[in-house]
Amino acid sequence: TMLTCTRCKVRSKIRYQSFTNISLDLPEMKGISHLEECFKKFTSLETITGVECASCSINSTLEVINSVLFDIEHRNSSFSYDIHCQLGSLRRQQAWLKRKLKRATVETEELTEELENMSNQVDRKYYVSIVKVKSTMKKQTFLARLPKILCLHINRLKFDVFGNSFKDPTVLSYPALLKIDGFMTNGSTKANYSLRSAVKHIGPAQGGHFVAYRRVDCIVSNSMQGTDDEDDGEYKEDLSDSHISFSDSEAFTSRS
Repeated sequence: TMLTCTRCKVRSKIRYQSFTNISLDLPEMKGISHLEECFKKFTSLETITGVECASCSINSTLEVINSVLFDIEHRNSSFSYDIHCQLGSLRRQQAWLKRKLKRATVETEELTEELENMSNQVDRKYYVSIVKVKSTMKKQTFLARLPKILCLHINRLKFDVFGNSFKDPTVLSYPALLKIDGFMTNGSTKANYSLRSAVKHIGPAQGGHFVAYRRVDCIVSNSMQGTDDEDDGEYKEDLSDSHISFSDSEAFTSRS
Protein backbone atom coordinates (compact mmCIF):
# COMPACT_ATOMS: atom_id res chain seq x y z
CA THR A 1 0.00 0.00 0.00
CA MET A 2 1.26 3.49 -0.86
CA LEU A 3 -0.07 6.97 -0.14
CA THR A 4 0.56 10.05 -2.28
CA CYS A 5 -0.21 13.57 -1.07
CA THR A 6 -2.16 15.54 -3.67
CA ARG A 7 -0.81 18.82 -2.26
CA CYS A 8 2.96 18.27 -2.15
CA LYS A 9 3.10 15.10 -4.35
CA VAL A 10 5.30 13.33 -1.79
CA ARG A 11 4.77 9.59 -1.43
CA SER A 12 4.76 7.44 1.65
CA LYS A 13 7.00 4.49 2.27
CA ILE A 14 5.59 1.34 0.70
CA ARG A 15 3.95 -0.69 3.44
CA TYR A 16 4.01 -4.47 3.10
CA GLN A 17 1.51 -6.62 4.94
CA SER A 18 1.35 -10.40 4.85
CA PHE A 19 -2.04 -11.93 4.07
CA THR A 20 -3.87 -15.17 3.30
CA ASN A 21 -7.23 -13.62 2.50
CA ILE A 22 -8.51 -10.51 0.72
CA SER A 23 -11.86 -8.78 1.19
CA LEU A 24 -13.18 -7.51 -2.16
CA ASP A 25 -15.98 -5.03 -2.76
CA LEU A 26 -18.46 -5.49 -5.56
CA PRO A 27 -18.83 -2.79 -8.25
CA GLU A 28 -21.67 -0.43 -7.43
CA MET A 29 -24.98 -2.30 -7.65
CA LYS A 30 -24.61 -4.07 -10.98
CA GLY A 31 -26.87 -6.88 -12.12
CA ILE A 32 -23.92 -9.16 -12.91
CA SER A 33 -20.22 -8.72 -12.28
CA HIS A 34 -16.96 -10.61 -12.71
CA LEU A 35 -14.25 -11.31 -10.16
CA GLU A 36 -11.72 -9.39 -12.25
CA GLU A 37 -13.80 -6.22 -11.76
CA CYS A 38 -13.53 -6.69 -7.99
CA PHE A 39 -9.74 -6.88 -8.24
CA LYS A 40 -9.70 -3.75 -10.43
CA LYS A 41 -11.64 -1.91 -7.74
CA PHE A 42 -9.34 -3.28 -5.02
CA THR A 43 -6.23 -1.93 -6.78
CA SER A 44 -7.75 1.32 -8.05
CA LEU A 45 -6.81 4.74 -6.65
CA GLU A 46 -8.73 5.66 -3.51
CA THR A 47 -9.12 9.24 -2.26
CA ILE A 48 -8.73 9.82 1.49
CA THR A 49 -9.38 13.24 2.99
CA GLY A 50 -8.23 14.78 6.27
CA VAL A 51 -4.90 12.93 6.56
CA GLU A 52 -1.90 14.62 8.21
CA CYS A 53 1.07 14.94 5.82
CA ALA A 54 4.56 15.25 7.33
CA SER A 55 6.00 16.92 4.24
CA CYS A 56 3.28 19.58 4.14
CA SER A 57 3.66 20.04 7.91
CA ILE A 58 7.41 20.67 7.55
CA ASN A 59 6.84 23.21 4.78
CA SER A 60 4.24 25.08 6.82
CA THR A 61 6.46 25.08 9.91
CA LEU A 62 9.38 26.42 7.86
CA GLU A 63 7.16 29.24 6.62
CA VAL A 64 6.42 30.22 10.23
CA ILE A 65 10.10 30.07 11.22
CA ASN A 66 11.16 32.08 8.15
CA SER A 67 8.57 34.71 8.97
CA VAL A 68 9.74 34.98 12.58
CA LEU A 69 13.40 35.19 11.51
CA PHE A 70 12.62 37.88 8.95
CA ASP A 71 10.70 39.89 11.53
CA ILE A 72 13.51 39.70 14.13
CA GLU A 73 16.29 40.50 11.69
CA HIS A 74 14.50 43.53 10.21
CA ARG A 75 13.03 44.83 13.44
CA ASN A 76 16.26 45.10 15.44
CA SER A 77 19.35 47.11 14.56
CA SER A 78 21.25 45.55 17.45
CA PHE A 79 20.72 42.17 19.05
CA SER A 80 20.56 41.44 22.76
CA TYR A 81 21.73 38.15 24.27
CA ASP A 82 18.15 36.82 24.32
CA ILE A 83 17.65 37.67 20.65
CA HIS A 84 20.92 35.93 19.77
CA CYS A 85 19.67 32.85 21.63
CA GLN A 86 16.33 33.02 19.85
CA LEU A 87 17.96 33.37 16.44
CA GLY A 88 20.31 30.47 17.15
CA SER A 89 17.45 28.19 18.24
CA LEU A 90 15.30 29.11 15.26
CA ARG A 91 18.13 28.62 12.76
CA ARG A 92 19.03 25.23 14.20
CA GLN A 93 15.41 24.15 13.95
CA GLN A 94 15.20 25.60 10.43
CA ALA A 95 18.31 23.69 9.28
CA TRP A 96 17.03 20.47 10.86
CA LEU A 97 13.64 20.77 9.14
CA LYS A 98 15.27 21.48 5.77
CA ARG A 99 17.34 18.29 6.11
CA LYS A 100 14.21 16.36 7.00
CA LEU A 101 12.36 17.82 4.03
CA LYS A 102 14.84 16.30 1.56
CA ARG A 103 13.82 12.80 2.62
CA ALA A 104 10.34 13.49 3.93
CA THR A 105 7.43 11.13 3.42
CA VAL A 106 3.79 11.68 4.26
CA GLU A 107 3.95 9.75 7.58
CA THR A 108 3.73 11.99 10.66
CA GLU A 109 4.40 9.47 13.45
CA GLU A 110 8.18 9.36 12.95
CA LEU A 111 8.36 13.14 12.44
CA THR A 112 6.49 13.87 15.68
CA GLU A 113 8.87 11.66 17.67
CA GLU A 114 11.98 13.21 16.11
CA LEU A 115 10.65 16.73 16.66
CA GLU A 116 10.23 15.94 20.33
CA ASN A 117 13.91 14.96 20.48
CA MET A 118 14.80 18.09 18.53
CA SER A 119 12.92 20.30 20.98
CA ASN A 120 15.20 19.07 23.76
CA GLN A 121 18.23 20.41 21.88
CA VAL A 122 17.00 23.99 21.60
CA ASP A 123 15.68 26.53 24.08
CA ARG A 124 12.05 25.62 24.71
CA LYS A 125 11.20 29.31 24.95
CA TYR A 126 12.07 29.78 21.27
CA TYR A 127 10.90 26.42 19.97
CA VAL A 128 8.32 26.56 17.17
CA SER A 129 5.84 23.69 17.39
CA ILE A 130 5.16 21.73 14.25
CA VAL A 131 2.27 23.06 12.19
CA LYS A 132 0.21 19.98 11.44
CA VAL A 133 -1.34 20.11 8.00
CA LYS A 134 -4.11 17.82 6.83
CA SER A 135 -4.27 16.96 3.17
CA THR A 136 -6.03 14.73 0.65
CA MET A 137 -4.23 11.49 -0.10
CA LYS A 138 -4.38 9.05 -2.99
CA LYS A 139 -4.09 5.47 -1.79
CA GLN A 140 -3.31 2.47 -3.99
CA THR A 141 -2.88 -1.19 -3.14
CA PHE A 142 -1.06 -3.83 -5.18
CA LEU A 143 -0.15 -7.46 -4.57
CA ALA A 144 3.57 -8.14 -4.13
CA ARG A 145 3.88 -11.73 -2.91
CA LEU A 146 1.03 -14.23 -2.98
CA PRO A 147 0.24 -16.98 -0.47
CA LYS A 148 0.06 -20.61 -1.54
CA ILE A 149 -3.65 -20.72 -0.72
CA LEU A 150 -5.72 -17.59 -1.26
CA CYS A 151 -9.14 -16.98 0.28
CA LEU A 152 -11.34 -14.26 -1.19
CA HIS A 153 -14.20 -12.67 0.74
CA ILE A 154 -16.83 -10.82 -1.29
CA ASN A 155 -18.33 -8.00 0.74
CA ARG A 156 -22.05 -7.84 -0.02
CA LEU A 157 -23.11 -5.84 3.03
CA LYS A 158 -24.48 -2.39 2.12
CA PHE A 159 -26.29 0.37 4.01
CA ASP A 160 -29.06 2.65 2.82
CA VAL A 161 -29.40 6.38 3.63
CA PHE A 162 -31.19 5.51 6.88
CA GLY A 163 -28.38 3.21 8.09
CA ASN A 164 -30.28 -0.01 7.47
CA SER A 165 -28.19 -2.93 6.23
CA PHE A 166 -29.04 -4.93 3.14
CA LYS A 167 -27.38 -7.52 0.94
CA ASP A 168 -26.06 -6.57 -2.51
CA PRO A 169 -27.84 -8.96 -4.94
CA THR A 170 -25.21 -8.64 -7.70
CA VAL A 171 -24.49 -12.01 -9.33
CA LEU A 172 -20.73 -12.66 -9.28
CA SER A 173 -19.08 -14.74 -12.00
CA TYR A 174 -15.70 -16.33 -11.25
CA PRO A 175 -13.46 -18.65 -13.30
CA ALA A 176 -12.13 -22.09 -12.45
CA LEU A 177 -8.60 -20.70 -13.08
CA LEU A 178 -8.00 -17.25 -11.62
CA LYS A 179 -5.20 -15.17 -13.20
CA ILE A 180 -4.22 -12.09 -11.19
CA ASP A 181 -0.78 -11.32 -12.65
CA GLY A 182 -2.15 -7.98 -13.90
CA PHE A 183 -2.61 -6.85 -10.29
CA MET A 184 0.92 -7.76 -9.16
CA THR A 185 3.69 -5.23 -8.62
CA ASN A 186 6.15 -7.34 -10.61
CA GLY A 187 3.72 -8.51 -13.30
CA SER A 188 4.36 -12.17 -12.48
CA THR A 189 2.93 -14.60 -15.05
CA LYS A 190 2.67 -17.34 -12.40
CA ALA A 191 -0.02 -15.62 -10.36
CA ASN A 192 -2.65 -18.29 -11.06
CA TYR A 193 -5.03 -20.00 -8.66
CA SER A 194 -7.21 -23.05 -9.29
CA LEU A 195 -10.65 -22.85 -7.72
CA ARG A 196 -10.98 -25.41 -4.92
CA SER A 197 -14.06 -24.33 -3.00
CA ALA A 198 -16.70 -21.64 -2.63
CA VAL A 199 -19.13 -20.70 0.12
CA LYS A 200 -22.46 -19.11 -0.73
CA HIS A 201 -24.72 -17.21 1.65
CA ILE A 202 -28.44 -17.69 1.15
CA GLY A 203 -30.76 -15.21 2.78
CA PRO A 204 -30.87 -11.52 3.77
CA ALA A 205 -28.16 -9.46 5.46
CA GLN A 206 -29.70 -10.07 8.88
CA GLY A 207 -29.45 -13.87 8.71
CA GLY A 208 -29.59 -16.89 6.46
CA HIS A 209 -27.70 -20.06 5.66
CA PHE A 210 -24.30 -20.95 4.18
CA VAL A 211 -23.78 -23.61 1.51
CA ALA A 212 -20.26 -24.81 0.69
CA TYR A 213 -19.06 -26.18 -2.66
CA ARG A 214 -15.81 -28.16 -2.67
CA ARG A 215 -13.96 -29.45 -5.70
CA VAL A 216 -13.31 -33.22 -5.77
CA ASP A 217 -10.61 -34.58 -8.12
CA CYS A 218 -10.97 -38.38 -8.05
CA ILE A 219 -12.69 -41.39 -9.59
CA VAL A 220 -16.22 -41.25 -8.31
CA SER A 221 -18.63 -44.18 -8.40
CA ASN A 222 -21.70 -43.28 -10.37
CA SER A 223 -23.68 -45.51 -8.05
CA MET A 224 -23.92 -42.35 -5.95
CA GLN A 225 -25.76 -40.84 -8.91
CA GLY A 226 -27.98 -43.92 -9.49
CA THR A 227 -25.73 -46.06 -11.77
CA ASP A 228 -23.09 -48.74 -11.24
CA ASP A 229 -20.55 -47.39 -13.77
CA GLU A 230 -17.38 -45.58 -12.80
CA ASP A 231 -16.19 -42.43 -14.51
CA ASP A 232 -13.10 -40.25 -14.32
CA GLY A 233 -14.04 -36.68 -13.64
CA GLU A 234 -14.19 -33.69 -11.39
CA TYR A 235 -17.21 -33.22 -9.22
CA LYS A 236 -18.20 -30.45 -6.89
CA GLU A 237 -19.82 -31.27 -3.62
CA ASP A 238 -22.83 -29.19 -2.59
CA LEU A 239 -22.59 -29.28 1.21
CA SER A 240 -25.27 -28.32 3.72
CA ASP A 241 -26.20 -29.33 7.23
CA SER A 242 -28.35 -32.23 6.05
CA HIS A 243 -26.97 -33.62 2.78
CA ILE A 244 -24.12 -33.88 0.30
CA SER A 245 -24.87 -33.79 -3.43
CA PHE A 246 -22.85 -33.36 -6.61
CA SER A 247 -22.88 -30.36 -8.95
CA ASP A 248 -21.30 -29.97 -12.36
CA SER A 249 -18.50 -27.50 -13.08
CA GLU A 250 -20.76 -24.95 -14.78
CA ALA A 251 -23.16 -24.81 -11.85
CA PHE A 252 -20.21 -24.53 -9.47
CA THR A 253 -18.64 -21.47 -11.08
CA SER A 254 -21.86 -19.68 -11.93
CA ARG A 255 -23.05 -19.38 -8.36
CA SER A 256 -23.49 -15.82 -7.09
